[in-house]
Amino acid sequence: MPAGGVTEWRGWSFATGEFWTDAERGQGRETDVRARNVFAVADSDEWDDKAHGAGQLDSTLVSPAYRLNGAAGATVSYATNYRVDGPQTGDVYVSYDGCTPQVATASSTRFTAWS
Repeated sequence: MPAGGVTEWRGWSFATGEFWTDAERGQGRETDVRARNVFAVADSDEWDDKAHGAGQLDSTLVSPAYRLNGAAGATVSYATNYRVDGPQTGDVYVSYDGCTPQVATASSTRFTAWS
């Protein structure tokens, strides 16, 4: 992650819909009806509004571990309002028992344990 940029939007931030929408009007943020209360935001466009070191926003959000308690699998679900702004990707990875993380896709949000 390059140094600098807008501090509030450096990497992942937690914001309310009102705070995020007010950061810059006219970008359709107020239409994100699924995000209410406090939610996670990675906003490369807002971060890029202030001088920063060479490179793009590069950020990772790691959730707490989720115990399966012997279950063979789990369903991963989340809401997203992903809008591409420049050369970027958004990936979700899942790992069981410290194994190599696997990319989750829209068609594979149900995972079974693997070795």
